[in-house]
Amino acid sequence: MTALLKLERFSVRYGRLLAVNEVSLEAHAGEVTTVIGPNGAGKTSLVNAIMGLVPFQGSLAFPAWPEASRSIEARIRARISLVPETRDLFGPMSVLDNLKLGAFALRREAGFDMASRVAESLRCFRALPSGATSAPTP
Repeated sequence: MTALLKLERFSVRYGRLLAVNEVSLEAHAGEVTTVIGPNGAGKTSLVNAIMGLVPFQGSLAFPAWPEASRSIEARIRARISLVPETRDLFGPMSVLDNLKLGAFALRREAGFDMASRVAESLRCFRALPSGATSAPTP
């Protein structure tokens, strides 16, 4: 089975604070991989480090997309992304408009129109304000 993500002895520190301590895992194509733990266990730190937003020690590899290990931009080009739980959306915009903005980099690829796909599959989100937590019942 193809490994999409591979971590070995992966650690994240914030100064003297150890947030993630030598995690090793593999995520494979066709499988669902989850990271579960209580608040403060390091889940967000782990994901932020995988995305390249915070420094880490250890080994990080994307075997299916080796170039993705180079930078955040390379990860985005490989369609690896992070959807944070925060409310860092553009408030006056609808959920659909926020999703379209997030798909901007992909729209520029020849033959790939993410904005149209999002618009078509998420019609129920058109008028929903960005702070809403659920879609209306169709």
